[in-house]
This record gives sequence, C-alpha cells and structure tokens, in this order.
Amino acid sequence: MTRMKYGVWILWAFFFLSSSILWADIHAYVKSSENDSEISVSDLTLPQKIGQMLMFGVSGKRLTPETQALIEKTHLGSIIFYGQNVRSPLQVRAFSSELQRTARLNHGIPLFIAVDQEGGPVTRVRKDAFALPSAMALGATRSYKLAFLAGKMTALELKSMGINMNLAPVLDVNTHQENSVIGTRSFGDDPELVSQMGVWYVEGLASQQVVATAKHFPGHGGTTLDSHYAIPTLSKNFEDLERFHVYPFRKAIENGLDAIMTAHLAVPSLDPSGLPATFSYNLMTSFLRDRLGFQGVVMTDDLEMHAISEQYDVSQAALKAILAGADLIMIGWTDAKKYQVFESLLKAVETGKLSMSRIDESVERILRLKQKRGLFELKPEDLDSPEVQYQAVRRQISAQAITVVENKRNILPILEDQKKRVWVASPLRYFRERMAFYQNDVQSLSMTSRPTKREIKEWVQEIKKNKMEIDVLVFGFTHASQLAIVNQLPSDLRKKVVVVSFDSPYFLKNLKEVSAYICSYGIQKDLMDATAGILSGVFRSQGRLPISIDPQHSFGKSSKVAIR
Repeated sequence: MTRMKYGVWILWAFFFLSSSILWADIHAYVKSSENDSEISVSDLTLPQKIGQMLMFGVSGKRLTPETQALIEKTHLGSIIFYGQNVRSPLQVRAFSSELQRTARLNHGIPLFIAVDQEGGPVTRVRKDAFALPSAMALGATRSYKLAFLAGKMTALELKSMGINMNLAPVLDVNTHQENSVIGTRSFGDDPELVSQMGVWYVEGLASQQVVATAKHFPGHGGTTLDSHYAIPTLSKNFEDLERFHVYPFRKAIENGLDAIMTAHLAVPSLDPSGLPATFSYNLMTSFLRDRLGFQGVVMTDDLEMHAISEQYDVSQAALKAILAGADLIMIGWTDAKKYQVFESLLKAVETGKLSMSRIDESVERILRLKQKRGLFELKPEDLDSPEVQYQAVRRQISAQAITVVENKRNILPILEDQKKRVWVASPLRYFRERMAFYQNDVQSLSMTSRPTKREIKEWVQEIKKNKMEIDVLVFGFTHASQLAIVNQLPSDLRKKVVVVSFDSPYFLKNLKEVSAYICSYGIQKDLMDATAGILSGVFRSQGRLPISIDPQHSFGKSSKVAIR
C-alpha cells in the first residue's frame, strides 16, 4: 500500500512538473506574440539581425534536433521548403507550425516560410493540393481574371499549410527557344502580356496576405545557359533591356510588389565588370533601388547553385550579395555552409567590412514586410481547402489554354461520324486513356520519354508496317528527342499526322510538315483531358499562342476547333 502511495505521488509530481513546463512554454509563446508587433530593428542584437537576413533550406518532413539547433543558433528568419520537405498538406501544416513555434520561442519573430509554387513544372506541393497549369498555359488564356484567381487560390492553399511566401510569379520574358531553365515557366514572349498576367497574379497572392516574389531579375528569358550550372549572359543594350526584359518587373514594382529574387546572370549593359546580377551594386542598388524605385525585399537565388559555388566561396558570395544590395541570402542545402555564412557575416560587421547601417536597412525592410503581411498576428488558417473552387479554376485555365497552332485542311476535330482509325502514341498514359474515352476506334501505344535511336527506328518501322490500318496518327510529345519519330516518317506515308506538345511550344520549329500542331503547355490531367476533348470535337479551342514561332504562320490568332 505504501509503495502504491509513493507511486501515485511520483506520477502526480511528474504530471505537475510537465504541466508547469508546458504552461511556461505556452506563456512565453503567447507573451512573445503579444510583443511581436512592437519589435523594431533597434530591439535586435547583431546575431538576431543577421538571422533575419538568412533563408535556409532544412532537411526532413518534420522538426528535427538539427533544424531546431539551426534556428536557435543562427536566429533564423526565413525557411524555404523543397520537395524533400513535402508529403501532404497536413504534414506541411504541422511542420510549419513546429518551425514557427521554435522561432517564436527563440527570438520572438515569425518566419517567412517560402516555397516555389509556380504551377506547371515547378510545383513543390502536388499531392492533395492545388497544382496549377504552367504560367505559359495561363498566358495562352489571355485572361487577367484567371491570373488573379490562380494567385488567389494558390495563396489560400499555401496559407492553409502555414506557408506565407510564394517564390512566384516568374516575370522572365521568354525569348529563346533553347532556354532550358525558363520555358513554360514564363507567361510568354510579349513584355506587356507577361507584365499584365504577372501583376494580376501578384494581386491574387496579396489578396490573401501571401508574399509575392517576382523572379528572376533582371530577366532570365533571353538566355540559353541554366544558372544552376553556369553564369549566363543577357546580351542586350540598355534601352532594349529596359524596354523588354525589365518591363514586367517595373510594372510589378509600380503596383506595390513585395519582393524580388535576383538571377545569377551577367548583364554587361548594366555592369561591364561581368559580375552576376546577385553581386552587382550597379544592378541591385543603382538600377533596381535608385532608378526603378523598388523599396521591397530583395533576395538572392540559392548561393549553392553551381553558377555561384563553382567560382565563389559561400561566405564571400553572401557578403558580396549584401554589399550589392540584397536583403535576404538563400542557402538551400549544406548545413555547414549555413553556419559558415552566419559566422562570417558577424565577423564582417565586427571587422568593418559590413556596416551596421547596411544591415539595419535590410532588416527594416524584412520586418516591415512581415508586419505588412500579418505574420505577427498568428491567425491559424482553416486547412479545409475549397476543393470544388480549385477544380473549377484549374479546369477553366486548362480549357482556355489549349492552342491549335496548325490545322491544315481542317483535319481537326476527329469526329466519330468520319469513322477514322486513330493511333495515339505518347508516354502520357492518361492522355491516351482520354483519347480512347472520346474516340471509338483508337489504338493506344506507349512511348518512352527519352527514346533511343533504336527505339525511334522500331517505331517508324511499326507505323510503316501498319499504315493500311491507320487514318490519323496522334503524337503526344513531352521531350524534344521524341520529335525524331515524326521527322523520320517516309514522305509518301500519306497519313494525317497530329502533334501535341505537352512541353515546349517551340517543338514545331524542329518538326517537318505536320497536318496539325497543338500546344498544351504541361502534363496536368486537366490539360490532357482538355486536349483530348478538343482533338475529338467535344470542346472548343480558345488558346492563343503566347510566344512567336515563325512569321509565315498566323499564330497570333486563336485557331478555334469547334464542337460539332
């Protein structure tokens, strides 16, 4: 009996102690929340100021001891989520809450939690989430209302997961068909179209208090090199640069843009030294701040990208970026480099290489933006997303985006009463299934995403062997290597050939003559369904090509394929 009493007392003591600790934790959390809105730059220590200027990637899908230590030791102010951090919206919400709680208890300032949720190929949260078609699909709709709704719906979804900063929109004007890093991430090749779509998308994000980050300043669309691997050069004279590539950024700035991400590319017309924009005072301060009047937050792209890391030590790179005018420094992956940058910036202030006034300028902008977007208010968002509304917007974008670029002799749509025997070849199983749904007589054929020369030869032979059983060949391509199948078909085959590009709209420039060419701008299911419906005459094509391919074609106008 005595042992039982001791056991009960021990349990009660443990419960009381645990409750006291928990209550103290919560009290500190609430107390910090009450005082957050009054925090100013002068309230912060130097390490806390440096921490506010850092955005780090973290590992895992939940708070680990390593991540907790990183936040506490560097007084971290911002975190970026990559695909490795994402399993589901519920998991992301829980992770975001853990991270915010850790930051609040450590230094009393909420985190920017950022993600690349552009839509199309760059979408970090896909499962059970609102995944938009690409920016180029939006551009093909020419609908500013849909651009606004795309931003708004994306913001609602991100807020429900505790994400308060979207690293979008892409305001690059894509002018080069060999641009491997931008492509369909751009709204198009017309500066006016890009600026209008971008401004309305930003408005959609802002309507839900999510920070919009326009990228990649001063414009990555006219380059061919990928800055993940090397430093590209934007070879434009000053007048062309301002009139063309910078134009969408100028319009967004005039409309009150929150943040801008710089590109790791050289712009000789603005800085003859050859420095990448991220390190260029001429570009970041003299041009962006003084000439364009941008007062928001300037952040770097990841300094671990090879364009930078192959030539600069990460500490050197961080210091150069801040001296040029950057407010937020992004280090995505290596923990040792994150600590290295934090310590090196502290030392740079102590040794006089970096002035306190320069630090204060950036921290003031960061705190002002956190206040502007309500990060100090701690209002939990409802996780239940209005899925019906999301689906409606996504389908509407897809329905209005699909563009019939070529339709010789009006071979489209492929109608049932014409009794056409259709072969559909694509690596996209869902597209083949939708074509089979809309058509009675369809032969569905799988295709590898990167066919070898041998596979291409076998494909051509298979088509030649069965040519008496085919009336229409429909190819759904996702990669340039697949184009060789069409280009190697014999000229006397005399079959109607329809090519659908689910990737670059520029594929047409590398194709020999085809009967019809359609641009679908991505591989989301809604885009594939709308494409199959348009090919079969169930839906009407409404999209207008947002880029130029060849002046001999009338691509500027909408080529409508009507329901019959």
